[in-house]
Amino acid sequence: MANFVIRGGKRLQGSVSISGSKNAALPLIAAAVLTRKPCVLEDIPSLTDIDNMISIAQELGVSIKTQQDHIRIFANKLTSAAATYEHMGKLRASILFASVLLSTMGRATIAIPGGCILGPRPTDLHELVFRRMGAVIRVRHGQYELTAKKLKGACIDFPHVSVGATQQALLAAACAEGTTILSNASIEPETMQLVDFLRAAGVDIGVENRTMKISGVSRLSGVRMRVIPDRIEAGTFLLLAGMLQGNDIRIQNVNPEHLATPIKIAHALGIRTEIKQNVMRAYRDRALTGQHIMAKPYPGFPTDLQPIVAAALARAAGKSVVKDTVFSERFAYINELNRLGAGITVKGDAAHIPGGASLSGANVTATDLRAGAALVLAASAAENTTMISGIEHIQRGYMMFDAKLKKLGMDITCRSQSQ
Repeated sequence: MANFVIRGGKRLQGSVSISGSKNAALPLIAAAVLTRKPCVLEDIPSLTDIDNMISIAQELGVSIKTQQDHIRIFANKLTSAAATYEHMGKLRASILFASVLLSTMGRATIAIPGGCILGPRPTDLHELVFRRMGAVIRVRHGQYELTAKKLKGACIDFPHVSVGATQQALLAAACAEGTTILSNASIEPETMQLVDFLRAAGVDIGVENRTMKISGVSRLSGVRMRVIPDRIEAGTFLLLAGMLQGNDIRIQNVNPEHLATPIKIAHALGIRTEIKQNVMRAYRDRALTGQHIMAKPYPGFPTDLQPIVAAALARAAGKSVVKDTVFSERFAYINELNRLGAGITVKGDAAHIPGGASLSGANVTATDLRAGAALVLAASAAENTTMISGIEHIQRGYMMFDAKLKKLGMDITCRSQSQ
């Protein structure tokens, strides 16, 4: 186990390059297995979540070869329809293998997945997809046992937007018999890249607003695709630029369209940007001002940036309120931010941030991936030294995070707990 030790107060300047999106890569790995043909995914980030997803695929008999940031996936000889808890318990996206195995083998035994603890995250909408498409479900011994002679197209109206359930339905519908119509579907960029992959593999998918129409096919083709840039990592560096006056960060390999709402919020907060193609300069030359922000499904403000913007708002002049309509209980990080002097209170489904905080270093713990990133931002602006434990959470979603921060001038050291 290791810690980040950060000595705050240093202005950050320079360039960073954004990695491929973890949240886009994970469903693409599952989709590549579904094709049963050679597939190549480019710009794959080197992260523990990716490693675990690859390990699950290999456990099922999939051949995967890695070369730098490329992976070649060939699933022509699946040997198992069971994925064990060892890796499934570490990330939520692993549940996507359920529809892949149902489509290719007619059965799946899948351990109930893990991931960050963000309040209730039931799998009921995944079960809705399976049942509507003709699968028989049993839940016992902490795992799903699913069977289906042939998945069949269905009309599925999600009661609320779910990224995971939409991706599950897309994978299930790709080789299902007939047509599947999804209503109130996720249109996050990561979901739309999965749509692009399946289209490239030969599936006819129509998208209009939040409605998707998928016509299943009997065979899929292999696909070569580059993973989209990580909009959450880009948004993290965008908000990092606002932590101290004088910060000036050049963020490379971004898709500004995917960041439209975070950029709008950053401007309102007081962070300036200059954008040219896939490069964004983010800098702060004035005081920040408090805002009322609500995290919503795309194209709204991302829930994954909610803890991170809270760290910036703690430094802003004036009161702020942050709500999250996606994960209403995603406030476990606040106790740790308050150790640094943020002074945030939670009332119902909202975090109330007084603003104007003079942050000071302390020992804190990253309770999940984005909470950890929020603590890094706060520590960068805090007086004295902050030690962040639990950084294995951060390393699940930010590739070479400390190296990129060092390049900008942050005084950050990764230390083992024995040091």
